[in-house]
Amino acid sequence: MSIASRLHHPNLVQFIGATKVGNPLILTELISTSLNQELHRNQLTNQQILSIAQDVALGLNYLHLFKPQPIIHRDVSSPNVLLKPCIGPAGYEAKVADYGTAKVVQGTSTGTVMPGNVAYAAPEAPIPDQHSPAMDVYSYSVLLMEMNLRCPPGINDKREK
Repeated sequence: MSIASRLHHPNLVQFIGATKVGNPLILTELISTSLNQELHRNQLTNQQILSIAQDVALGLNYLHLFKPQPIIHRDVSSPNVLLKPCIGPAGYEAKVADYGTAKVVQGTSTGTVMPGNVAYAAPEAPIPDQHSPAMDVYSYSVLLMEMNLRCPPGINDKREK
């Protein structure tokens, strides 16, 4: 909540508020579908894919250039890209969601080992001291491949053996 409440960008899901009364509740903008769902439906055009890719890049760029310290999302994946229908050839406005694993870049370890989806994870993801915005760039490149091939990433992780 502390990160989401400070972020204001058209390509990030908008945090509206939260309460701790009773069961904790976080309220965000409501968006009806995700990139993952639309890729499974296989109805996105190349123009829509390009527009979505640009929107995600703009959202990540905002996080990585955030002042006073960059924010690493650490879970860039098609389920975490929400698509808001809009008028025009793009058809959708993409918004990066789910800041549950996001961290502010600091000089020391950023904490959680192996955050996010393993299929999108950068090679340095298991090493907290090496977490940087480059991890999101790696995950974004996997996302681009998924969008262009219209196929989810496979997991062939030699680190687990």
